[in-house]
Amino acid sequence: MSTQVTIGQQTTIKKTFTKSDLDKYSQLIKDKTGDLAKNNTVPEPLLAGLFSMLLGTTLPGEGTIYLKQNLNFLFRANLEDELVAKVEITNIRTDKGLITCKTTCVSSKNEIICEGEALVMNKDKTSGG
Repeated sequence: MSTQVTIGQQTTIKKTFTKSDLDKYSQLIKDKTGDLAKNNTVPEPLLAGLFSMLLGTTLPGEGTIYLKQNLNFLFRANLEDELVAKVEITNIRTDKGLITCKTTCVSSKNEIICEGEALVMNKDKTSGG
């Protein structure tokens, strides 16, 4: 039996990306120029991955199907800075199983690194059981 979600429900994760994380990401995307290592900042796809992880494992959780994600990047996140990513449910359409979430990532200085919205489908979580 699944747990129903509610508007205002939220979850967060704290993450500090390191040089080792950046090296692994560079290998994954085959960054032959080494440009990623030069600027000591976290690539945007790694930040977006924090939201994807939260949406798929925590809120709304297992069974989530991603339909659309929009992110507005305001600042660059620095390596070795503790970041906090948050997902908050802002709208639920039980008839369609659709859940809209506000997504926000802030730095240790409380600067908003990025903010946006995710639209996901999870009929199990909106049907009440």
